[in-house]
Amino acid sequence: MNTRTQEAGFTLVETLVAVFALALLMSAGGLLLISTLNTAQTVESRLQQLGKLEIATAYLRADLANSVPRLSRSARPNENGKGFYGGLPDRDDVVLGLLRTGRSNIDNLAERSQLLAVSYRYVDGQLIRRIDENPDRARRTPRYETVLIDGLQDLEVLFDDESVQSTGWEQLVEEGVQILPDGVTVIMTFQTGERLVQSFLVGTVA
Repeated sequence: MNTRTQEAGFTLVETLVAVFALALLMSAGGLLLISTLNTAQTVESRLQQLGKLEIATAYLRADLANSVPRLSRSARPNENGKGFYGGLPDRDDVVLGLLRTGRSNIDNLAERSQLLAVSYRYVDGQLIRRIDENPDRARRTPRYETVLIDGLQDLEVLFDDESVQSTGWEQLVEEGVQILPDGVTVIMTFQTGERLVQSFLVGTVA
């Protein structure tokens, strides 16, 4: 009696179905991997932005808390001199400028003067902090600039004085001492549409 051996195998249709199913699984896996990578990049970018915000907030808080008035013999200090001002035209994009005591060494400067001139500039979506080691800066006076935040759509600085807010602060003097506001409010609008409002007290460090 003859036995007949049949060879087992897949038909063409079964093979095509298996290849199609495998392609679907690989496509789904690829999409999941791309989504995971995009989420990780978004989270990392968000953390970096939050870190920058914390640093910028620390600088603003320290500078404003340590701000001091400038002494002057006139009712309006020299426009070229440093003092507390902000929101004024023709000020080289400065949204906030002030004098601060050099006792608080937030910048880790090797040598500190008793007074430092600090200004915050808003240029091309960036908040830039500039510091001069001498209020009346000469050509060789050391100057440092740091980009604190980028990706801004708008930046507004408001000055609080006896519960009244204004968009500008001039260098006015009473009895030889420059007047400082009670506080400063900084409003940052990011390109993502998010908005951050922060308020700081002025001259709270004795």
